[in-house]
Amino acid sequence: MKDLIEKILVYLPQYLTDFGSLLSGPKKFIAKTNTTSEESYVQALLFLGISLVIVVIATKPFLLPGKDLWTHVATVAVGFLLGVSLYAVALRLAWRIVGGVASVRSFFVIYAYYFGVGMVLFALFNLLGDGIFKLLSPIYYETVLESWVNREKINAFTWDTGLLVSIFVRISGVVFVFAWGIWGWGAYRVINGLSKARSAIALFIAIAFAIPVILIANLVMNSMDRL
Repeated sequence: MKDLIEKILVYLPQYLTDFGSLLSGPKKFIAKTNTTSEESYVQALLFLGISLVIVVIATKPFLLPGKDLWTHVATVAVGFLLGVSLYAVALRLAWRIVGGVASVRSFFVIYAYYFGVGMVLFALFNLLGDGIFKLLSPIYYETVLESWVNREKINAFTWDTGLLVSIFVRISGVVFVFAWGIWGWGAYRVINGLSKARSAIALFIAIAFAIPVILIANLVMNSMDRL
């Protein structure tokens, strides 16, 4: 564990640099990356691993009382690896349908970076939304939290201001990440050497493939979370 923490701390400055570059220009970042090399594959895995650590830390406040932290870590880790691996294959299939020839590794490297950024952003937006809810409506926040912990229905549900702002922040996060992902979609087109028209078709196919991948990943994570 000590060695792992030391490696994370050493790589952290590079991670933050890569994260910023990906966030501000995903296609430009990928264009500078040799997605077929072993080094890029390892770097993508390392980036994904650091993203996993950040997501675990950011989601720890949502951990139900009595739930083991390491079970939570394992659940998130499995969700990360399963989601990236399955969807990398799904992306390869989507592009294959429209004539793409890039390797599964190339798709994995790109999606590992994109997935890592996306999940960190989701976690941070959720954390921000939760914090705003607690700040604006502390009493109602505790009521909702207690209901969620005990898995009970709220007796006096109301569209409280804090709750509405919190929901808005979370939805904004989803919209932002989706828009950012569409912005970076061109990276897949470049590695496949196809037209924008075929890229658009591949995008719709990939979105359709995302549904079963999300369902499978959530099913596995929920099963592990109940352990």
